[in-house]
Order: sequence, then C-alpha cells, then structure tokens
Amino acid sequence: MEPAGRVRTGTTCRQCGRYTRDFSINYLAHDGVVLFCTAEGSKLVNLTINRHVVLETDGFTDDFAWSVIVHGTAEVLQEGVETEAAAKLPLKSWIPTVKYVFVTITPEKITGRRFARGPAPERW
Repeated sequence: MEPAGRVRTGTTCRQCGRYTRDFSINYLAHDGVVLFCTAEGSKLVNLTINRHVVLETDGFTDDFAWSVIVHGTAEVLQEGVETEAAAKLPLKSWIPTVKYVFVTITPEKITGRRFARGPAPERW
C-alpha cells in the first residue's frame, strides 16, 4: 500500500441496505491499518450498520499515476490508550472541524494499478 501511505485522502464506501454510501476522508496508513478520524454523524452511523468497507485512493506524480483499493473491516477505537496514541499521529483534516472518533480499517484485500504518465499518442 506504499502509494496510499503518501496520499492521505480517499473515499470510503459501504453498503447500507440497497444503497452504497461513500464518504471522503483524510487518512493515514500506519502499522498495517488505515486510520481516519470522524465526528458523530453519517460516517459513524453507517459503520454501525455495516463494518465492511472499501477505501479507494488515487494519486499521481510527474512520472506515474495510481489507484489503490483496500477492502477491509472498520473498527471504532475505544477511548483510552489507543485513541491517545492515535491523536499523536500526523493525521490532519482538510477542514477545520473537531473530530474525536478514531476509526481503523484492517485490510483484508488490497488491489491497485500503476500507470506510467506521458503524452497521449496520436489519434490518427
């Protein structure tokens, strides 16, 4: 998951009844899990309905582009030593909100693609 460890933004998806819900997150790949922080609300409620999630993250450099998909199980960290340790990690939100709930995704399957970037070929 090397590219995913650098990007730190992605989208989680989970099945809720007949519908798939997706949520943008800021995350950190750390010690074999994906960690993100959230507040009370839709993301958290949906995790109580279905803990099986998919995280997709995409990124690029001047030379390469990639897409990584992580299938896994989400777990809310309980208050205590784990959340205190998580709070010290360099996990930063893009928006200025207070988020007190840490969630880990334990990967069960990781797939991805990597592409070399360059000029498009001639069409004709």
